[in-house]
Amino acid sequence: MTASKVLQLIEISSDPIARNQPELLDDSRLKKELKGLLSKKNGFYTFESSLHVFPSGGTTHVTLERWNSADLWRADYGDLANGLFFFAEDAFGGQFAISDDGIYSFDPETGKRDRIAPDVEGWVDCILVDFNYLTG
Repeated sequence: MTASKVLQLIEISSDPIARNQPELLDDSRLKKELKGLLSKKNGFYTFESSLHVFPSGGTTHVTLERWNSADLWRADYGDLANGLFFFAEDAFGGQFAISDDGIYSFDPETGKRDRIAPDVEGWVDCILVDFNYLTG
């Protein structure tokens, strides 16, 4: 991950939502990248709270683990949410998710998913370049 882009996002964001080190994830490449981001700041808000990156464990806030549980909101989407691990949301509840082949945006109104980056670094770059559009 390019440290300068990640640090730029971290520097303009809120204090961490959780003070612990992230508890997740599994051994997939993209989840390891997400864990790297969360190791620097475990959950945060940025762009005047229009982007919310969920923390992992150790907090009373909604965590990645809870947000991705089958008994919360995902069940309402059936197969549309399969294969996605949701880690952030924009001001209107639009989701950002990890899949095996990249980072996707997920429209909660339609269930449509669009690949926006090949990895977490690419997602950070997209967010920094086009935050007005991508964060609502």
